[in-house]
Amino acid sequence: MVLSVIGASEKGLEKGKKTFYCVKVDWGFEGWKMKRRVSCIIPNFNGGAKLIKSIKLCISYCDEVIVIDDCSKDDSKVLLKKIKSKKLIILKNGSNKGSSYSRNRGARKAKFGNLLFIDSDCYLTKVNFEKLVLGRREIIYPRIIDSTRKDYNSYNGQTYIDNSVCFFLKKKDFFDVGGFDEKIKIYMDDVEFFFKCYKEGLTSRYVDRSIGRHDAGQKTPESISKGFFLNLKHTVYFCLKHKRGLKKEIFPTWFTVFANLRRSLLNKDRFYDTPLTGSKPKTFCKSLVSIIEGFRLYFSPEA
Repeated sequence: MVLSVIGASEKGLEKGKKTFYCVKVDWGFEGWKMKRRVSCIIPNFNGGAKLIKSIKLCISYCDEVIVIDDCSKDDSKVLLKKIKSKKLIILKNGSNKGSSYSRNRGARKAKFGNLLFIDSDCYLTKVNFEKLVLGRREIIYPRIIDSTRKDYNSYNGQTYIDNSVCFFLKKKDFFDVGGFDEKIKIYMDDVEFFFKCYKEGLTSRYVDRSIGRHDAGQKTPESISKGFFLNLKHTVYFCLKHKRGLKKEIFPTWFTVFANLRRSLLNKDRFYDTPLTGSKPKTFCKSLVSIIEGFRLYFSPEA
C-alpha cells in the first residue's frame, strides 16, 4: 500500500510521547487493489502465440485468468500447457460456440466481482491496467491501437462503447444486463451487449492514457466478405430484438441494413476500402440471404 502525506496539518494532539497528525491519504492503484479483486476473461479460437503473450501480461496484475478455448485447431492447447500458474484456469468448449458463449461461460466461472474482458490478440500491460481501472465508471475501456500503432478511430474517445476487444466492468452489472447474446456467435455481439448496457444507464469512460495493443493481423478479402454478411445478418437480428430505443447516431438501425444492402450492389464493404469477393449480382443475392437469415435467427428458439 502506498501512503503519501499530502498537506499534513501542523496541529497535533499530544498524548504523552505520541503525537497524532491529520493527514490526507492518496490511495492510488494500491488502495484500489486492496478493495477489489479482478478476474480476467479471455475467449480463444486459434490464438496461438498471441494468446500466450496476452495471458502472461494479465497474470501479472489479475487475481485469476480464465481462458475459454472454443475448439481451437492450432497449437493453442499445447502452448497453454506450458504456462505454470495457479492463477490460470482453462475451460474447453465441447463444440465451437462462438465468443459470446465463451465470455458468458468465463464470467460464470469467475470468482471475483470485477471482470476484465480481453481478446486473445490484445495486449494490456500492468502499467496500462493500473491507469485503466482508476477510470471510476461502470464500464471502462482503454485506447486501442493496432500493431502499427494506428488508432481504432471508430472506437476511441466515444462516450459509449461498442467494441469488446478490451473492457472492464463489475460482474454484477454484466449479469444484470444479461451478458452476451449467445445467438450471435461473432460480429455485432459486442454492439448488442453494450446497447443493453446503454439502455440500463451504465456509464462508460474512455481512458486515453491507458493503451491496449490489438494485434489482429491483416484482413483478407475473404475474411472481410465473411464479416460483411455476418454483420448484415446480425444487424437485422439486432433491429428486430431491440425495436425501440435505437438511435441512428449511436447504434445500428434499419437504415444501416439498407445502407449495407446498397453497399452490396457496389460490391464494397462498409468499413474497408476493399471489394467483396464475387460478382455484384452474387454479392447482392448473398446479402438478401443474410437478411433472411437475420429474421430466422430472431424467430428461432433460444439455444
